[in-house]
Amino acid sequence: SQYDVAADGSLAPKTPATVAAGDEPQGIVVSPDGESAYVGNEADGTISQYDVAVDGALSPKTPATVPAGAGAREPALTPDGESLYVADSGAGTISQYDVDATDGTLAAKTPPTVSAGTVPLTVEVSPDGASAYAVNINSSDISQYDIAAADGTLTPKTPATQSEAGTFPREIAVAADGASAYVAAAN
Repeated sequence: SQYDVAADGSLAPKTPATVAAGDEPQGIVVSPDGESAYVGNEADGTISQYDVAVDGALSPKTPATVPAGAGAREPALTPDGESLYVADSGAGTISQYDVDATDGTLAAKTPPTVSAGTVPLTVEVSPDGASAYAVNINSSDISQYDIAAADGTLTPKTPATQSEAGTFPREIAVAADGASAYVAAAN
């Protein structure tokens, strides 16, 4: 669904009110320059990619989707908009992509995935773009990664996981100053 935001903050549907996405969309992120949007599609393991028009309307890029791992959900971008990561909940991996500087299309990095815990649900990038975190609901831990400055690839930190994540952690957020992280756990 897509909306115009009025001066008072209220929403009104754009025309058209919806755009096609993949099967069972789970999470959307807009690039820092506001020119691209990406949606994780859990059921078909893809990422839908869109151009954002001047009026904010979305239109599919070419190609409209790129493959990700099983259960793709909750994409996250680095602050510079050069790398995108998505949690592959059904595969236990994080897919990682380069974002084309010209047209915003995604291309798999080398390697295309890195290991995560059991059923990663969310990926979050630190405000400085140096670290990424994935919340793993079934292993009740957090995978933690360094983001390479040269190419944006993920490398597990030491230790690779933080086990104090509560029972069934679902979401993680990093504070704007990067000094704290918070996890919402279902139990």
